[in-house]
Amino acid sequence: MRYPIVQTGMGWVAGPRLVAATANAGGLGILASATMTLDELGAAIGEVRPGPRRPSASTCAPTWPTSVTASP
Repeated sequence: MRYPIVQTGMGWVAGPRLVAATANAGGLGILASATMTLDELGAAIGEVRPGPRRPSASTCAPTWPTSVTASP
């Protein structure tokens, strides 16, 4: 990390593009994965290509291996 900036994993907002952009700008991008299945998470991680030596992270849901479903 170049700057002490953390972009948090906000559900449905912090996707691969935001995570990669934050990491490329020198901060820590965190992928919001609590609403994803494991397959969706794997695909999203594959989309996060922040570049060499650029850290990124992901949240995790204690309910895995199933996806989290929001209640109305």
